[in-house]
Amino acid sequence: MDPEEREPEFVSGVRKKYVDLLEQGLKTIADTSIAPKIGSILDSVQFEETNSWGEPKGKKQTLREFIEAKITKWLGETVDYQGRVKESGCYAGASQTRLAYMVSSHLEREIKEAVTNALKNFNQQLAASLHETVKMKLGEALNNLKVQVNT
Repeated sequence: MDPEEREPEFVSGVRKKYVDLLEQGLKTIADTSIAPKIGSILDSVQFEETNSWGEPKGKKQTLREFIEAKITKWLGETVDYQGRVKESGCYAGASQTRLAYMVSSHLEREIKEAVTNALKNFNQQLAASLHETVKMKLGEALNNLKVQVNT
């Protein structure tokens, strides 16, 4: 038998309370000490992109501005119907931004799942109804049967 299965309820309660207090303490430390420091780093550290020779290209940005620009550029890239980056002149076909592709893909999955579940439920209900109807009709047919014995 596993030792945790034999653990008294009191001990497991104390352990749970201890873990809850520890998690709450760590969250408080993270919220009051760590998060503000990370926020100040994101807003104060500045850098600028350089070319392969180390020469500056573009303006200086904070880390937050840099991350926002990269995300915006990434979401705005043109992709094909499979979400792959569409190279210029690669081939003709429908193109959309990565954000539009991600939203479309998510909606497609959700709609497929909803329709599949609805069809499954419908099939279950239909099968149950058919079963009951056939059972009822067979019962009626049996009741209407007249048996004659000729000797």
